Amino acid sequence: MKKALITTFILVLILTAGGVTSVIASDHAVITPHQVVSALEHNDVHLQKADDSAIKPVLNHVPAAQYIVQSEHASAQPESISIFTYASAGALQDAVAELEQQTSALESPPVIYEHKNAIILHWTGDSSSDSLNGVLEEALLDL
Repeated sequence: MKKALITTFILVLILTAGGVTSVIASDHAVITPHQVVSALEHNDVHLQKADDSAIKPVLNHVPAAQYIVQSEHASAQPESISIFTYASAGALQDAVAELEQQTSALESPPVIYEHKNAIILHWTGDSSSDSLNGVLEEALLDL
C-alpha cells in the first residue's frame, strides 16, 4: 500500500512539473491585440478602434478586438481588422474550426491569419487592393 502511494505521489509530481513547463513555454507564444495594432502602426497602417456599439464577430465565445483601417479614400465599407486571442491551443483550434464553418458560406470571406495564440481577420471591404495583406504578414513576423 505504501509503495502504491509513493508511486502515485511521484507520478503526480512528474505530471505537475510537465504542466508547469508547458504553461511557461506557452507564455512565450502569447500576443495581444495591442501588439498586433502596434506592429501594423509601425508599418504605417493607421487603425482606429471600432465603435463599442458596433457588432463584433465572436469565435469560440471570444469577441474580436475590432479596428477600422484609416484610408485616404472614404468608402461605404472600409477595410477592417478583427483580432481574437486565446488562452490555450485547444481554444484556438476550436475557434479555427468554427471560423471555417462561418466563412464557408460568405461571398467575400476575410483573409485569415493564425499566429501564435491569435486569429487575425482582414476584411477588405470595398477595397480592391491587397497591399495590406503583405504589410500584415510582415508585421506578424515581427511578433
